Amino acid sequence: AKMTVEASSSAASPHATLQTEATSIGELLREHGSLARGHLVSFCLDDPWSSLPAAWREALLALTDAELARLPVDLPVRDDWPATLQRLVRISRRSCALSSPLPREAEADPPSRWLFAQTPRVRNMNLKKAHEVAALAPLVAQTARRCGATAVVDLGSGLGYLGAVLAFHHSLHVVGLEMLPANVAAARRRALEIRARMRQEEAKVSGGAREGGGGGGGGGGGGGGGG
Repeated sequence: AKMTVEASSSAASPHATLQTEATSIGELLREHGSLARGHLVSFCLDDPWSSLPAAWREALLALTDAELARLPVDLPVRDDWPATLQRLVRISRRSCALSSPLPREAEADPPSRWLFAQTPRVRNMNLKKAHEVAALAPLVAQTARRCGATAVVDLGSGLGYLGAVLAFHHSLHVVGLEMLPANVAAARRRALEIRARMRQEEAKVSGGAREGGGGGGGGGGGGGGGG
């Protein structure tokens, strides 16, 4: 029993493990922040490839297309790669919730139309953003269930497009972290507007159901009015 207690006390707590991972990610971003901030347009116009260390470029160019596709997930890290590249790949993989691609689950109910519709008086998603959110939200929700998580943090949440779908449709508690106050205010306005319209729609549906079952007696109607 004593050995068990000692072993348990020496094991890292979930908080300590999370803190260690967060520190590793922070160091990685400080070292390679330009990669994290890169966009496809920047790759085409600004040539960030040339800013990579020559040893990195040599190692990456030696990979086949199939190996490059596996690099973020499960391609074995090679001993002849530069140590900095090995570290980048290992920490990036360890910090990712997905160790392998997840099969897409079919959703029982589609999201409310107000989550993607052109809601009046607020800034809405364009078609590209709607496509991205429609694809990403189910994956995030599925990953949360897989990890036993009921809350998620959206870093750089912008106008709250993804967070709204995760909260209103997938019933996750969402904390959005956004640097621009104008985006925060706009995300709050949009969330309030969507919630109000969803409640109106739910009230119409429940009202129609009560009317359809009204012949069953006044007791049920009274109960619905109390709710």
